[in-house]
Amino acid sequence: MLRLSFLGCLVVTVLSVVAGVAVTSPSWLARPTAAVAPRTPVTTVATGVRFAPVRVVAPRPGRPGAIPAAAGAAYRTAAGLLSTADAGCHLRWPLLAAAGWVGSRHGSVGHGRGPFDLSRSRWRFSRVDADGDGRQRRRDLDDAALAYAVLLCAGVGDLRRPRLARVALRRIDPRPGYTGEILAVARYYRTHA
Repeated sequence: MLRLSFLGCLVVTVLSVVAGVAVTSPSWLARPTAAVAPRTPVTTVATGVRFAPVRVVAPRPGRPGAIPAAAGAAYRTAAGLLSTADAGCHLRWPLLAAAGWVGSRHGSVGHGRGPFDLSRSRWRFSRVDADGDGRQRRRDLDDAALAYAVLLCAGVGDLRRPRLARVALRRIDPRPGYTGEILAVARYYRTHA
């Protein structure tokens, strides 16, 4: 029950950041928050939050492909919102980009579970409207990126620690090879983007 309570509070906190409304969290959830400090600011349309654009990576044989501008903005926005809502998580955009690549090649491979290949049950617990269009859609890249970010940060701790990142990824999808592939692609994006 504690994980569900934590996840529920995290979703409320993220939604309050997106909407710009202050929400009081329970004392056990309180953590210091850090400001998002982009390098070259770009303002996202729905949230008004400013982030640096993601440099597009040239695809190489056997390597992850280029990150489209819309996908890069969705990953940066989601990571930035989570850094404000849950500073202890330390979610970085390359991990979201890796999950977007593995799940649907950054939204270019369409399937019923959306760009992050989220099951209905996972979506039910983390669904958000990240782009401000009034709808929570699992097939929408912005909504799915923020929902996936919420799932990653729910009760695990510092995702910079490889063991905790593996735990978070396995909790989202326990398929063999899924976690290793995402971590390998995230390493690639960290060094080449």
